Amino acid sequence: MRVGLLGGSFNPPHVGHVHASHVALKYLNLDAVWWLVSPQNPLKNNSNLPSVAERSGACAQLTRNHNRIIISDIETQMKTSRSFDTVTTLQKKFPHTKFIWLAGTDIAHELHRWHRPRETIKKIPFAFIGRPTLHGIVRTNLPRRQNGLTHHILNTGTDKPLMPQDIYWLFADPLRDISSTLIRP
Repeated sequence: MRVGLLGGSFNPPHVGHVHASHVALKYLNLDAVWWLVSPQNPLKNNSNLPSVAERSGACAQLTRNHNRIIISDIETQMKTSRSFDTVTTLQKKFPHTKFIWLAGTDIAHELHRWHRPRETIKKIPFAFIGRPTLHGIVRTNLPRRQNGLTHHILNTGTDKPLMPQDIYWLFADPLRDISSTLIRP
């Protein structure tokens, strides 16, 4: 199976998450996208964060008509909250599944702040889905500066093997200018 992992707080989930999932399904020939509802984001203030169950419920409600988007609290079950640890555990638990980490292009700019970002990129391929971003972000981020990575800009679908150190850039579909931060009460 080919599975995209879209991790985050989903506080709240929104149509941009659904859009990114559908872009990834379409262009990467994925069987499913798993939304990994994080117990906490190590890079954010989590003091007012609703429970995983509440956020998972909101995600399930939003995706009820999208059968290839799977809502998961597996990070809570595995007691992980950092992408490196989550990926390591998932790859051990599902050795025959090909995973790819999904994120908006804005995350490419923040990746250097992650726990063990260079090692994470070496463990799993990444796909960055186009979002309205500040000028130059796509050219000046960690994945673009790290040596040894192979970059693919997709305008059509692919069934290339999902290999660690591959970075996919998906800009073909219309961009969505929405974020949880913008719509959070």
